[in-house]
Amino acid sequence: MNVVGAAAVLPSVRLTVSLAAALCLMAATAWAETDGFAEARTILKEADQVASKLEQGFVRDTLFHDIALAEAQAKDLNEAVQIAAHINESLAQAATVEQIVEVLAKSGRFQEALRTTTTIKDPENQAGALQIIVIALAHDGRLPQAVEIAHRIEIDAIRSGAFRDVAIAQAEAGDFKGALQTVREITDLYRRNIALEGIAVAQAKRRQIQAALQTAALILDEVERADAFGGIAEVEAQAGNRDAALAWIHKLPSPMYQSRALLGLANGILQKAKTSPAK
Repeated sequence: MNVVGAAAVLPSVRLTVSLAAALCLMAATAWAETDGFAEARTILKEADQVASKLEQGFVRDTLFHDIALAEAQAKDLNEAVQIAAHINESLAQAATVEQIVEVLAKSGRFQEALRTTTTIKDPENQAGALQIIVIALAHDGRLPQAVEIAHRIEIDAIRSGAFRDVAIAQAEAGDFKGALQTVREITDLYRRNIALEGIAVAQAKRRQIQAALQTAALILDEVERADAFGGIAEVEAQAGNRDAALAWIHKLPSPMYQSRALLGLANGILQKAKTSPAK
């Protein structure tokens, strides 16, 4: 007997109802992963029907959460959102839709992901969902769209986090001018410092060491600035530029900066040794 058949003959008591729904969900997920989307969607509908027989509660909400995500993977967005709406606890419902957005964004279905964010009622979850889309767009190289979506985020800390990710992605793509302009959009000090550190390290990887040191100097927190110097030194060591790194490290104005940079240099040397062919 296959998994679906096993689920169908289970007695209708609370524990076995949840097991039946789980078995249907497992079968549907397996089919979705092998591109059998039509078969997966049919089984997911059965899983939804079985889960609906449960009383309101954690188990029921958990099953609806998992079924909704599986529906998104099976490319049935409307059904995924409708099933998420069955979740009784409002924050759990919003978090589930946020995860649906993540499934869509990571698979490049950006317009569907954006439409789905409009169904999220909780402001923080909606902002988090938009940040997820921003990150996915940035990783896909769609930086102008990422910036445009980041501006839509209404919660300051989350918007700053989105711009941080965009700025680092711009820097990694070699657009240092654009990255530094994006940093100006970051109002949260901690996230701004993280973005600047990411830009500095990206500059170092492209052998723009003086520019990297200047970017690190823009970091307002001394400890985080020291971390940036350490990151730059580590990149220098991995590139085989130990002596050049030591020259600028010894000119740093603080023992804390020098110590952190020397540590980064040592870590870089160790990493390079681990990846070098044994002699």
